[in-house]
Amino acid sequence: MAEALSVQQLGIIARRYWLVVVVAVLLGAVAGYGGSRLIPPTYAATATQLVKGIPGTDATANYQAAQYAISRARTYPVLIDSQPVLEGVRTDFNGQFDIPELQEHLAASNPIDTPLVQVTAEAGSPDLARDLANSAAKHLSSYITQLEAVNGSSPVSVEVAVQATAPSSPTSPRPLLIAAIAAFALGCLALAIAVVNEVLVRPRRLAQRRERALRQSRERNASNTGGSAHDLPDEIIVDGPPEEIIVDGPPDEITMDDLPEEINVDGPLDEVNAHDLPDEVSEPLAPEASSQTDDGEPDDTSQSEQDQQSARASA
Repeated sequence: MAEALSVQQLGIIARRYWLVVVVAVLLGAVAGYGGSRLIPPTYAATATQLVKGIPGTDATANYQAAQYAISRARTYPVLIDSQPVLEGVRTDFNGQFDIPELQEHLAASNPIDTPLVQVTAEAGSPDLARDLANSAAKHLSSYITQLEAVNGSSPVSVEVAVQATAPSSPTSPRPLLIAAIAAFALGCLALAIAVVNEVLVRPRRLAQRRERALRQSRERNASNTGGSAHDLPDEIIVDGPPEEIIVDGPPDEITMDDLPEEINVDGPLDEVNAHDLPDEVSEPLAPEASSQTDDGEPDDTSQSEQDQQSARASA
């Protein structure tokens, strides 16, 4: 199992592949920004409603009414998808939208611990989003008052506090945000590929290159000696007494000087084959007497001895 890379090793890899990472970041930013411009924009407009409780006559009536309005406002956002509200909006737009489309375009929320209800509409243009939000808020307030009425009187009233206005910019897509996310993602991907290359691919590739270079070197050496690289061992050992002879090179380069002075035949004499004996055995020749001294001058002593022998023979 490979060891985890340290921060220093990651820094070294990042410096080595910094150009690749920078190019990847730039490509990601350009691709993200360009792709976001191809997505149709969506605009959102919001109308805010205020829920008010009808106070009673005692001293704490106003406080109780306010608390009642806050508690009732929590239940109103779900009514945005009610049939009377959606039908009213559809009628305002002359049947331009069907009910499922309006459910996708409209939403409502209640800020925590407030008597407010916010109605949000999304559309492909700012003006359409504004008109949808105001229409939905109007029909929602009417439906809430109708639901809360008891004996013709409702304990709460819902009024539109803030009318929706046309948004100045789309809510989606956000080109800069998408470009930043794409640049970050592509940069991380490039760095991850660089780490994988350094940890797994590059060492294996270097080992293959060293092996190929060694094989090519052996083939060149073999071609220079006329043999095959696969036929030549790294070293040739000739066994024989009195010592081992190691010859660095092919067998055809072994000279007589490399052989031992004496070759012993292992085994009984009766097992010696005739092929093991040399074809001719000759006596070593005695060295000829030299008639010269070591310094190259004639030897006078040898000449006088020869004269004495001649005189004895004549006598």
